[in-house]
Amino acid sequence: FLITGTLIVMERPPQSPDLNPIEQLWDHLDRQLRLKPATNVDKTFATLQNIWSKIGQDVLEVYVNSMSSRCMAVIAAKGGHTIYYLCFT
Repeated sequence: FLITGTLIVMERPPQSPDLNPIEQLWDHLDRQLRLKPATNVDKTFATLQNIWSKIGQDVLEVYVNSMSSRCMAVIAAKGGHTIYYLCFT
C-alpha cells in the first residue's frame, strides 16, 4: 500500500467479486429464483425477468450503502473472497 494524504492507494486492486455490483445483483436474482423454482427453461426465463423488473430502489440502496463495509472486508481478506452477508427486511 502507498499512503498519500488520507487516501490509501493499493498497488494492485483486489479482484474480489464482492466489490462488483452486478455480482451482487446476480446473487440477489439467484436467491429469489430459488424461492420460485420453475419447471422448464421458458418459465425460468420468465421468472427471472419478473424478479429483475421488481428489484426495488431499497435493494439497490442496500448494495450501495454496504460498499464501504464490503471494501473493508476485502482489504481484511487481502483482496480475496469474503463472507459478507446482506440482510433484507
